[in-house]
Amino acid sequence: MGQIFAGLTFTAVCLAIAIAMMRRGKAPRIAAIIMFLGGCGMVGSWFHGFATKIASVLPGALVGFIAFFCAVGFALDCWGKKNHAGKGTAIIGFFVPLLLVVMPVSVFGVNPDELIKGVRDITQQSQMITTGSRN
Repeated sequence: MGQIFAGLTFTAVCLAIAIAMMRRGKAPRIAAIIMFLGGCGMVGSWFHGFATKIASVLPGALVGFIAFFCAVGFALDCWGKKNHAGKGTAIIGFFVPLLLVVMPVSVFGVNPDELIKGVRDITQQSQMITTGSRN
């Protein structure tokens, strides 16, 4: 339970810094990247579960297109010296990490939490070594 509040606290701090930077009109690319980091704090919180439930109801192609479009748009807006990052990019950047984590649920029907648990179980089983003597 403490990890959920730690993630949301991280998100709140990033949001506060990014909003202050956007209001002053200084360093919009840095504000967008800070909003992206704040969005990373939402992954694993109750927002993640809420977004997963919504994504499982929507068509997979729609969620995949939105996630891809937002991620590519965010990256291209923040790329290079002549970037176009602004308030819209920062807002999209806030939701990109959550969209990228939720996308496999809708597109492939795979819940990332179950996939991680399955991989962890397999690696733990493969690391078990039994020693015994051959007679």
